[in-house]
Order: sequence, then structure tokens, then C-alpha cells
Amino acid sequence: MVPAERVEALRRKHDILSSEVERESKNAYVNERYLKMLKRQKLIIKEIIEGMQEETDLKKAS
Repeated sequence: MVPAERVEALRRKHDILSSEVERESKNAYVNERYLKMLKRQKLIIKEIIEGMQEETDLKKAS
């Protein structure tokens, strides 16, 4: 998978997780452990995307 496609796939996954976090947060019986896991996954994906973008920017600057 080329980096641009990988970043796009990660963004879609991040968006799905965002929706899931929002939905779960509105639930009357919030499963805090599940919500924490979703937020952690979302953060990990965000960090991967940022790292890939920084790597791409460095390659362009070279």
C-alpha cells in the first residue's frame, strides 16, 4: 500500500473510532473500559498518521 493510501485508510479508521467514541459517550451506561480502549486506539492512529506525514514532509524537503 502506498503511503497516501495508508494515510487515507488510517484517517477513515480514525473517523470510525471518533463516531464510536461519541456514540459510546452518549450511552446511559457508559462502559469506561471500552471507551478508554477506543480513545487509546484513536490516539495511536493519530500518532501514526502524524509520523507518516512528518516522514513525507522530510522526504520532500530533501
